[in-house]
Amino acid sequence: IKIQAQLGGGISSRAILHEIMQLPSPHSILFRGHVANLWREGVFTCVYLGIYDVAMSHAQDPNLASIAAISSITGGLAWVVSYPFDTVKSVMQGQVPSKPGLSISQAVRTLYFNGENAGNLSAFY
Repeated sequence: IKIQAQLGGGISSRAILHEIMQLPSPHSILFRGHVANLWREGVFTCVYLGIYDVAMSHAQDPNLASIAAISSITGGLAWVVSYPFDTVKSVMQGQVPSKPGLSISQAVRTLYFNGENAGNLSAFY
């Protein structure tokens, strides 16, 4: 709903929700992009916790400053790695509600082959 409101140029969330509820299968719209969101969260968590654990095991006498630094670095790295999944999710959720949703592979192809960054990985960032 949030992405549709952003794309709609000032349309209220209530108006978008009303439009969605008028569709034959509103549940398919409300959960659009859910699998891509699960991938994004899974990748973020794996990268963050994995690197954090390795970094903390190498830290000599960890104190508040080193814990904060390690958390900041691993969080930033995890976000960079998981950001393409967030972009795919946003493309899936940004489709017109009355049209069938894109699959993950269709959203990836749309990003990679269309737009100003077509043909390289910067299309996902």
